Amino acid sequence: MLKLRTEKVVRFEYKWIGLLSLVVKLNIAISCLYLMFQRDSYQIFDRSPISAVTIKVKQSSICSNNDSIIRHVLQYNCSNSLYDVNDFVKPATENGAVSITTRMIEIKHILQPCNTANIKRNQNHSTLYNSSIHQCDHQSRCILPPFYRSQNGTMLNKQTLCWFEALPRFERLNYQALDYVIFIKHFLEFTQLGVIRHNLLSNLVTSNYLKTCEYDPYEHPFCPKFRILKILQIIEKNSSEYKSIFIHGSLIEIRITWKCNLDRNLKYCEPAYEFQRLDIVPYSKHPYES
Repeated sequence: MLKLRTEKVVRFEYKWIGLLSLVVKLNIAISCLYLMFQRDSYQIFDRSPISAVTIKVKQSSICSNNDSIIRHVLQYNCSNSLYDVNDFVKPATENGAVSITTRMIEIKHILQPCNTANIKRNQNHSTLYNSSIHQCDHQSRCILPPFYRSQNGTMLNKQTLCWFEALPRFERLNYQALDYVIFIKHFLEFTQLGVIRHNLLSNLVTSNYLKTCEYDPYEHPFCPKFRILKILQIIEKNSSEYKSIFIHGSLIEIRITWKCNLDRNLKYCEPAYEFQRLDIVPYSKHPYES
């Protein structure tokens, strides 16, 4: 078997065609060198984008009575609460975070008269004013103006009222928080590239869609409204932990990840939501407890 190797030569009949081919090749070579040395092979990374987050917690307008395992374990049925969601969000505003009360102690108080031990004149004020010293139960909260005005040199006989605790105390778990909805707006600016994105994607999240959607990793992965019930279902598969979360509290991270290839159309620059439980389990081994 004989192998032959022949050289291939391209010959241009006209000089201007050869010159044009040489110029094109030279431009391509210069462009490649420019991209390699000046633009780091065209791979530009903006590692310091500007990010802003706003969070709002509200009661869901739809009371979801689905047959989730959480509702079964906690024996909770969605119902109207006497409390508003704002009663349990403390503080109302925080830097990129929100705190929701999950356990509360209800204490009833009775308003009753408080016995007066003695009355003496306060020399630091006018003779028309007097101050009263009252001896009440140290557990009570008294309602007492600082001074009483005397009338014709006689002290007005006004009873001092105090709030006294009425037993027993009641501990309640805020299971209504399962149906709270966290609405997150996230704005992101790539300053080096002059690109601004937000998680309310104009091509997907319309005003009508936003009124009815709730986040689901499979059906509604871009909806920025998160029901706490759904978050618990994602982060915790152990049903015995649900009640402990409401008793001891929990720290949950909602992470918004942007992986954008800006060489492509901006509609492909989309957020991805991830959830992670950050508190320490079991609670009995918590390092910050005394």
